[in-house]
Amino acid sequence: MAAPFWQSWPSPWPSLLEETARKRSPSSWMEIRIRAGKPAALRTLDGEHFLPFVPSLEDVARLLSLFTEGSLHAWEAELAAGFLTLPGGHRVGVAGRGVVRDGRVHTFRQVTSLNVRVAREVRGGSLPLLPLVAPQGRLQSSLLVAPPGGGKTTLLRDLVRVLSEGEGIPPRQVTVIDERGEITSGFDVGPRTDVLLFLPKSQGMMMALRTLGPEVLAVDEVGRREDGEALLEAARGGIPVLATAHGRDRRDLQGHPLLAPLLPLFPVVLFLSPPPRPGHLLDLLSPREAVLR
Repeated sequence: MAAPFWQSWPSPWPSLLEETARKRSPSSWMEIRIRAGKPAALRTLDGEHFLPFVPSLEDVARLLSLFTEGSLHAWEAELAAGFLTLPGGHRVGVAGRGVVRDGRVHTFRQVTSLNVRVAREVRGGSLPLLPLVAPQGRLQSSLLVAPPGGGKTTLLRDLVRVLSEGEGIPPRQVTVIDERGEITSGFDVGPRTDVLLFLPKSQGMMMALRTLGPEVLAVDEVGRREDGEALLEAARGGIPVLATAHGRDRRDLQGHPLLAPLLPLFPVVLFLSPPPRPGHLLDLLSPREAVLR
């Protein structure tokens, strides 16, 4: 069994989190929130729990140094986006004193908070959705919609594996554009899956369509203006796209100036439940409804 992802963290985190894991199974962990001068907190599927440790600025800095392999400069692009991705797909959000150059966030001068979003694998978790995204075995472009912590990426990852392995459906050649390294890093995504890692979604989708011959594209968190052109190109080529987006309900999507025009490209739009029961189907939206409402 692989060592827990926190095992290499500086003291006192390994012993603290090991003790916590005995009380609350890591399979229920969602976030570890670390704020200088405030009690560390663990968010799980059943709520928030404070840990018996108040990290200092130095504690935060030591963790950040570990996460960036001792070189903040080498991770400037990631820091400018406000997050880092750890091995295993765990995403670390950062907060603190930022540096702005030419109107854009350049880096952080001082980081005071870290939010470690714990990636989980739920093998087989997407199988109940398979009849919806692939009725009679015919895969449809599908959009998984949920608020943060709603299991979008977890289910997308498992759908990729299921399609690549041919579990309950003829196998497909899948290309994942994993812009942040959260979908595929350290996970089994199937034997017929190609991965474009740390590329912008729009550029990665166009590259895949031109060079990799995918039968399915998979991307996380669409919604930028430039994503639309690549999604249209995939639609013109008859290539199904599995994607995720932030949202809670129909109104969130239909009122979104960038997502609403993309809805007709997705014959299947699935709304997933938030914690404490993430990943359960709440609603299904057809593109005709998206246009008429």
